[in-house]
Amino acid sequence: MIFSKRKGVSPLIAAVLLIAFTMAVAAILTAWIAGFTQEHKDKSDEFDRKISCAYSNIELDRDYAKWDSTNNIFYGFVSNTGVDAITLTKIETWVDNKKQLPIKLNASEPTLTSIEKNDYLEIYVNLSSAFSSGGSELTKIKFITECDPVFDSITQPQGGWNSFTWPVPDKTLANDNSQ
Repeated sequence: MIFSKRKGVSPLIAAVLLIAFTMAVAAILTAWIAGFTQEHKDKSDEFDRKISCAYSNIELDRDYAKWDSTNNIFYGFVSNTGVDAITLTKIETWVDNKKQLPIKLNASEPTLTSIEKNDYLEIYVNLSSAFSSGGSELTKIKFITECDPVFDSITQPQGGWNSFTWPVPDKTLANDNSQ
């Protein structure tokens, strides 16, 4: 019998190499699976949000919409007629039938912008910034929510639109510097 003088890898080193290879493959698979599941979770959350938005709706109460032209404050009620809570995010205004820059709402206090299911929100909105370009008459106001297709608007004239004055509240939904 002829023996070669070549030596093989010792069983201890072979075991260590096998364990190291297995751990490296496990680490790669773990990283891939974590990324894969996070990506699908994000897609699922976005899909759930879109479904929730599909069943969301707001309505402005046209009977109680009031415009105080002296203080540039809009007053009204926004009702959530959808299936989940919804948050108002911005307001678009038209002054003298010209669209103004959108006004971002004061999101620092969620009680001012969030409306629970089957509930309403009493709103006071300071629109002085919409009149900074020199317009004189509010002709339309549109409330937009966090869900892109969910909004409602009121166009002048509404009953009592320009005939209401009241004391200015402590907190308004939007301020002049919120653009």
